[in-house]
Amino acid sequence: MGVAAAPTIGEVAPPRERASSRIRGEKKAEKEEKDKNYHITKRSYGSFYRALELPHGVREKDIKASLANGVLKVTLPKPKPANARKIAVKTAD
Repeated sequence: MGVAAAPTIGEVAPPRERASSRIRGEKKAEKEEKDKNYHITKRSYGSFYRALELPHGVREKDIKASLANGVLKVTLPKPKPANARKIAVKTAD
């Protein structure tokens, strides 16, 4: 019979001056097998770090993160498109 721990998220940092977000986390898992003639325990540990470049216009208060079934989901709202404007180009005659 085995017991495994799900990965946990350490932190999701808001964007900084360079429009990026940092994600850090750690996972720990343990599996144990017992029988009449043996006892086995397997452990694994690991940490991770990711830096994501954010699109221009994303507000840090609108960033959401969730962890379910070992999958980290980071949701960024779509930024509003910049207002396009027409510029008249004069030609030299």
